[in-house]
Amino acid sequence: MQKAKDFCEHLIWMAKNRESYYDNSFPANCCQIHDRGVISADCIGLVKGLINDPDIWKKMKPAGYYVTPGQVIPDTTEQGILNLCSGVSSNFKNLLPGEYMYMAGHAGIYCGDFEHAGGICNVVECTTDFGDNGITSSYVDSSGRRYDHKDGTEWRSWEKHGRLSTYIEYDKKEFVDVIYQVFDDINRTWLEAVEGVEDYAGIFGSDVDCVSAAFYEADLYYKVHTWKGDSSEYYDSSEWLPEVKNRLDYAGIKGHPIDGFMIRCDSSKYCINYRVHLRKKKIWLEWVNGYNEKDHENGYAGIIGEPIDALQMKIVKLK
Repeated sequence: MQKAKDFCEHLIWMAKNRESYYDNSFPANCCQIHDRGVISADCIGLVKGLINDPDIWKKMKPAGYYVTPGQVIPDTTEQGILNLCSGVSSNFKNLLPGEYMYMAGHAGIYCGDFEHAGGICNVVECTTDFGDNGITSSYVDSSGRRYDHKDGTEWRSWEKHGRLSTYIEYDKKEFVDVIYQVFDDINRTWLEAVEGVEDYAGIFGSDVDCVSAAFYEADLYYKVHTWKGDSSEYYDSSEWLPEVKNRLDYAGIKGHPIDGFMIRCDSSKYCINYRVHLRKKKIWLEWVNGYNEKDHENGYAGIIGEPIDALQMKIVKLK
């Protein structure tokens, strides 16, 4: 597994020093080496290439060599790589160097601030945008907007980002809290992901149907209890649904509000505290940290029979 620091440094070196060009035809899209050490790739070919062959950043020969797909990371699409990530979010305020950057049809890697092409950049990508043709740099701001460099020309926006934790070892000195999001009942959509208690997930007055959560240091397990309804709306089931793990799935049924939620962190170093907001009573309940549907005091967040419209979670480091 590569360290994020090395992964980013090699990408930056390629952007600054390698003569390259963009080509999305096989095998030129797989970091293929050409005469004089010129290298070709497409956006995801660059990402997958450096994971499959960590030395490709400095290989200058033989001409014709390309990184064989699927050696380490599956040979998949931009969306497919995003599906392999943990901590997927559309909140760009707390990026870690080495994170995968995604927009429909395009990808890059966040590397942290560095100087290139006459400005401050923080992303490396392979593109034909910005008047470039190959491996180059760009800049993403805290809203996900993409520029040729900081305060430069805007070129579309990144949509999501995530950590390639199976392939990249991220700097564990930089703490990342739980990242979570909910499916909103009225708007029938997943709301923006939030991290820790910098915000809350949900919209007051609109029930929560589903929950999705992940923490890159440890596995999370969680489940929800479905609301039976009231005199104005009725649902067929009122039960605890099966447990899910991380973002491999989500807890809940779209179109069916919840009235209970529980989550646990599978770690000896951390625990997770969480609480919910009740739509009808318009109050936040007390923080809990248990995981037991029979424990009405600390085993789960919520009151059975009272629909939930928002929730908060935070990771706590244990001494």
